Amino acid sequence: MIARTRQKKPKQCSVKGCKRANYCKGLCGLHYSRLRSTGTTEPRPKKICSVEGCTRPHHSKGLCGIHYRRLRYAGTTDPRPKTVCSLEGCEGKHVARGFCRRHYDQLIRAKRQQLLVSTQKLDLTPTPARTGQRQDSAQRPVSRDRVMTRRR
Repeated sequence: MIARTRQKKPKQCSVKGCKRANYCKGLCGLHYSRLRSTGTTEPRPKKICSVEGCTRPHHSKGLCGIHYRRLRYAGTTDPRPKTVCSLEGCEGKHVARGFCRRHYDQLIRAKRQQLLVSTQKLDLTPTPARTGQRQDSAQRPVSRDRVMTRRR
């Protein structure tokens, strides 16, 4: 005679609000591992960045991601100071090489013009050395084997 066993309904985790199945000692796997590692089933409180005035979540070494990168690459958590154009009287925001966008573009245009004038003074006529051709290629006859013919 085969005995019928009554299937038991799996117990739930004993933590209030958790509906996961029982794993060990009346707790689900999450709460049991949390109890073993921290001594309580409550989640750890969320840490925030330790820089004054910053409310971003903690990333590493007590700092948020932005302040951690600044500390790592610049050596300080302070933002870079705002820089202005290096020309006297210009208050434009620094873009490149110490100049604002307007003055940087003027510098680039002046350099291009200077380069154009200097290249016009040079002799830039094509020579066989510059074009990659052999100097004696004009005198050599082309053999029939090397001429490609079109097949129909």
